[in-house]
Amino acid sequence: MYKGRRSIISIFVTLCVLSLMLLSITYLLIFGVMKDQRVAQERLIFKVSSSNNILIDIEDCRSAITQYRHAWEKKYLELYLSTIEEITKDVNQYLSQSESFSYDNIQSVRRLSNFLSYQSKLDLGPTVDKTQLYSSVSYILDAFDNHQREIYSVMQKDMNEGYNSYILSADKNNSYFLIILVIFLFFIIILGGSFVIFQNKMIDFLNNIKNNLSQISKQNWEIEDLKNDSYSEFNDVSNSINSMKLKLHDYFLKIERQNEIEKSLAEERLRNQQQRTQMIEAEMTILKSQVNPHFLFNALHQIGMASLITGPDLTMNLVESIGKILRYYLDNSDKMVLLSKELDIVNTYINFQKQTTDVPFNYEIIVEEGLKEEYVLPMCIQPLVENSFKYGFQKKENGGWEIKIRCSRDGDLIRVSVYDNGPGFDVNEIKSSKGIGMANIRKRLTLEYGREDLMKVESITGEYSNVSVLFPKKEES
Repeated sequence: MYKGRRSIISIFVTLCVLSLMLLSITYLLIFGVMKDQRVAQERLIFKVSSSNNILIDIEDCRSAITQYRHAWEKKYLELYLSTIEEITKDVNQYLSQSESFSYDNIQSVRRLSNFLSYQSKLDLGPTVDKTQLYSSVSYILDAFDNHQREIYSVMQKDMNEGYNSYILSADKNNSYFLIILVIFLFFIIILGGSFVIFQNKMIDFLNNIKNNLSQISKQNWEIEDLKNDSYSEFNDVSNSINSMKLKLHDYFLKIERQNEIEKSLAEERLRNQQQRTQMIEAEMTILKSQVNPHFLFNALHQIGMASLITGPDLTMNLVESIGKILRYYLDNSDKMVLLSKELDIVNTYINFQKQTTDVPFNYEIIVEEGLKEEYVLPMCIQPLVENSFKYGFQKKENGGWEIKIRCSRDGDLIRVSVYDNGPGFDVNEIKSSKGIGMANIRKRLTLEYGREDLMKVESITGEYSNVSVLFPKKEES
């Protein structure tokens, strides 16, 4: 927390505590008011019911003594005595709560109590003289009539006093309710006002954050920092966003510098790559240019030898075959070719060899289905076949010399193998050969595909030789 700054959490906790205190005080005040109201109501009911019970008892006594005076039967006397007990009990209960009644009412009830004590001493049995008995009963009836009117007046006074007390209590309670309501509304207004003020500050703060982050997202680093706020939590958020802006600014500056460096390096690599490509193209051109003179020298030598012993027609056929091969070299020296075209030139060359020698030989070209439409590097298969004729061709006693050309798939590669059953050679000495055929092919494969493992040589001296060339799949260029 920052010194002198308010915490939203502490303010919230304070408001919650004050709210609970207000609710508790309000509950206690309302409970007290309701209790006073209930006590006043109970007091009113008690006053009215006490005097009313006495009136009912007096009426029962009058009724019982009246019946006794008419019939002079013992059962009516017993009924009268039992009602006397009830009225005596109600009178004593009334007098026991004397603090709840007025002085005049208490005196009236005491007079009734004294009368009850006096009349209990009178002998009202059937053995008493009828004249005296009649006189006593009449006295009792007159006394009860007087006391009944007096107690009725008492009840009216008790009812008026109780009602006035109840109304006074109700008015006082209404005043208390009004005071509680005013205090509660005042506190609610304070809470509502505080909430509105806090809400407005929150909205302003969030709008400032939104605008600041929007400018940061646009990389507008010149935007003013968020100002410190009176609330510590808002201040923490402002400082965090300001710090984030500085760090992002530094980060983007580093990214820009890094991009500039990478751009310079990329341009340098591009220039180096262009120079390397130009060097490779120049080297490929030199290598391809070596193929034509090498092949042409061998072919012309064979045509010259054949012309000495054959007629002009054969010589013309040989020249046409050589011309077709040379034209193929010239037309496809700078692009990939279909395997079918490369094999067609191989077939032309083998027919050329058949016409220039009288030694029989067998040959076979085997192509796996679908491979003829694949693209390969040109002028790679014919030189291998030419090497087989140049170094492996010889008369075989067991059926003659043979050459097999097999094209197959090897994973993602296209394998073309040239096999012959000639005398073979020492594989370890092949690198020291002065011939340019196989070395030329190996070098061109490396330059074109960037791999040095695309030529495989197998041979056993006196039995066979097998040279394989591997072509990665590549579209026409």
